[in-house]
This record gives sequence, structure tokens and C-alpha cells, in this order.
Amino acid sequence: GKALMPNGSPAAKAVIQLRPEGYLSPLNGLPASSVTQSTDAVTDDSGRFSVSAIEAGRYCLEINTNAGYAKLFRLTTDSLSKAFNIGIMTLEKTASATGIASDATGGAAQIFGLERRAPIDSASGAFSFSDLPAGTYTFRLVPKIKPQSVLTVSTVKLGAGDIQNISLMSGWTSSKRFYLNTTAAGANISASISGFPVLIRLTRDNYRFTEGKGDGGDIRFAKADNTLLPYEIERWDPAVESAEVWVKADMVYGNDSTHFITMYWGNPTASGLSDGAAVFDTANGFQGVWHLQEPEKSRALDATGNHYDGVPSDTSPTPVAGSIGVAQQFNGISNFIGMVGTANGKLDFPENGTFSVSAWVKVDRFNNQSNVIVSKQLYQYTLQLRNDNYWEFHNYADTIGFESTSFPAVPSVWTHVVGVRSGKNQYLYINGSLNGSIAADTISSGNATMSRITSNDVWIGRLPAINNPGQIWRHFTGAIDEVRISSTAPGADWIKLCYMNQRVDDKLVSY
Repeated sequence: GKALMPNGSPAAKAVIQLRPEGYLSPLNGLPASSVTQSTDAVTDDSGRFSVSAIEAGRYCLEINTNAGYAKLFRLTTDSLSKAFNIGIMTLEKTASATGIASDATGGAAQIFGLERRAPIDSASGAFSFSDLPAGTYTFRLVPKIKPQSVLTVSTVKLGAGDIQNISLMSGWTSSKRFYLNTTAAGANISASISGFPVLIRLTRDNYRFTEGKGDGGDIRFAKADNTLLPYEIERWDPAVESAEVWVKADMVYGNDSTHFITMYWGNPTASGLSDGAAVFDTANGFQGVWHLQEPEKSRALDATGNHYDGVPSDTSPTPVAGSIGVAQQFNGISNFIGMVGTANGKLDFPENGTFSVSAWVKVDRFNNQSNVIVSKQLYQYTLQLRNDNYWEFHNYADTIGFESTSFPAVPSVWTHVVGVRSGKNQYLYINGSLNGSIAADTISSGNATMSRITSNDVWIGRLPAINNPGQIWRHFTGAIDEVRISSTAPGADWIKLCYMNQRVDDKLVSY
């Protein structure tokens, strides 16, 4: 390769250090980490360099002038490679990282993949690294006493010229940063959004389930200053190394990729703090949230403090893979879930009220019949697949009739469907985009032949059981996941952020 300074001149006599990705600089009293190949070199007067005899593996290549400019390059080689040319690299300003490790006072800090180690002050626990190339790192903190009890801080992103503090929480041995990317390369949201429930999916790629409690009871989530954030574990399955956790972010910043949430784990004395009511707060408009991850015949639990838990039918829906972990499969004949006692209360909205209904759905096939997703009554409000294969959200008005917004549906794919009512205006969002809207006071389906009916409970998977004159039950054929009913009319940015975060290929959260 060849290294250049920012002004285009050669980076002559820059130090080259090639280390395996898992390398740790040796500490006194501890054996060095396993080294398959480590090489040092220096650039020539034209900035060129080469290293040879590299074994197969994953490496960190650092180029550093030791005068404030550097570059990190991560590469993978295999046994068949004859040569690897990284081309021309322009060096950038170096970064610094500091922190306080009160649980590792007097020990030392290391960085995976770099020839770096720093002492941890025996009194304050402070440590610092300077002259680091921009990159994403995992820090390892080794206590002086019990050096086998190490602390790790993962996915710390340092930009060129950054001076960043690494926050740690006393009592926890491991942490990882999850970044919220709202730039065009991520969720593509320009507005900042407060009080947003962020879905964090844990897998074997970003979390070692053997390092924490088997039920996730020792996990915590915090802001950069270690202020704890409310969270709810939707599902925790260490057997398949998979979990879904909702974390209430006090703010998701628009067009930003530097904001992060830190996850902590590895505290054997910690007790679980999972709390759906704190994440899906009724004060923020969440009046019913059903994740639908429960086993067959279990109650469909409402995550909000209202506890509008659903009761499945005798032939209950069955758990299947969902857009978010586990969903429920409805057979189109006899399956449904009823929220008993919801006819009156916080799920009962006036004709020109403010509310929204949303769900992830995957209809198996078009059957030329209406398939209800969520309904409080055909003659109140319903979210459904209409018999002409359109997604539809409708509200019924006494003097107007059905006020409907709709959009063509696609079968056999997970689709995020959101119906919004805001006074006399109504909107339908499909996969994060506004696909239908009406000014309800200008839309009429003809003379209303019936009065608005508000005496039914909310049901998922078909129409409520009574007061449906001349109507069939409209059972849903397919899978339903993450049903929400809110007493707010969320804006386009909120709805898009939900879709971008909750889709299977999450566009918001990175690590």
C-alpha cells in the first residue's frame, strides 16, 4: 500500500503495525494473547510499504506517523491469496479515549487488534489512550487484583480527531454500544424524536449469551452518561441465542450516526428490571401493545400499564417466526384473540377523536374475503385486508358512514400497516410511507344506515362477536405481530422510524 498525508504528500517513515483482530498487547504477569502473525514495518520516502508471509486470518493494520495522523485498515486474508493491495490511504487526525474503571483500579487497559496498553490509576481508576486512528474498537480492562476478572467495552466508535470518554458502570463486567443511525445510510430520518421505544435484537453475532444470566436478568441499558433507560425483554431464548429487547430512548437524533445506547451485562448479583409499562407509557399515548410472542393458548399480554391482556380462542393461533421474534399465525377459520373488558375505557375513541392502530402482518393468500387485523367493531374502527385485496383503515361516523383509507396489498410478505385518525382527518401508512389520506368531513359513503356502535371489546384476528348485523366474522388468514393502539396521532417521521427499526433488516440499530 501507500500512505499519504492529508495535503497529498507522502507519509514517509510512518510506523506500520499489523496485528491479528483478537490480539492484545501483553501485560506483566499475564500471558500474551495467541498470535498467528504480527509484523512491524516503516513506510519509505514515497509512503509505500509492504509486509509479507501473512497467515490466513483477520487483521488490523495501523499506519501511524506518531505525530497526530494515522489510519486503521481491517483486512481478511485466506490461504489462497497471493497478494493483497490496499491501495492509497490518506491519513487522518488521530483520536483520544479516556475513562474511569473503578472496578479495575491499579490494573491496565488494552485494545483488541492494536499494540496498545495503558495503566489504570490505582486511586481514581482513570485511564487514557491517545494517538489512535479513527475506527471501532473493543477495550479490555484488567484489574490488578484478580486479573482474570476482566471488563470489556465493545463497539466504541472513534472519529478522526475525536476526544471521547468511555463510561463504565460499577459492578458490570461487559458492555456494548448500539448506535442509532438515522442518516441516509440508516433509517433516513431528519427530525429528532423523543420517547421512542427502540427495538434491539440480540444474536450470537452481537452478544454472548453465556456471559450473562440465563434469563437476561443482569442486562441494563444506559445513555452515554450512564443514566439508566427503561427496557422490556420481549423474548429471551439463550438456547437459540436470540432475544428482542425494547429500550425507551429519551431522544433519537435526526440525521445522526454518533448517538448510542450502551448495554451492560455480567453482574451475578443484579436482578431483572424488565418493565413494559415504563417503555410503553400510557402517558405517551400507548394504550395497548401486544407483542404476541407468547406460546399457544397463552394470554396475549399487554405491555402497557393498562394490562388489556388478550384471551385466545379455544382453537388459538399458533406461534410462528415473526417480523420481530415470534408472531401468531391465524388459520382464517376459528382463530382470534379478544381483549375482554375493553368496550369502555382507553381503547374507546370518539368519532372524530385522535388515535392510531398499527400491526405487522403477513397474509398467506388472497381469498376474496375481508381479513380483520384489529377491530373494536365494524361500525366503530377496523384495520383489515379488504375483500378486494386492499389494506384498509376505516372509521364509522353516524351521519357519514364508513370513512376509509386504503392501499393495494401484497401477499406472503411482512407489511407494516398503520391507521391514523386525527380529528376529521385520516391517514394510512404502509411500510413507513403515507399511502392514503382523507379529509373525513368531505368523504361520504352514502347515507349512514346504522349508528356508530361502541359497545364491543377490541379483537385481533376477526370482528368482535356481537352487534355485527348481517356480517360474517372476517377471520384473518396469516400471521400478525406487534399490534399497537395509541391515543395519539403519530407523525410521518415516528411511523417511518418504527418501520425502519422493526423490519427484519433493521436500518436504525448498528453495532
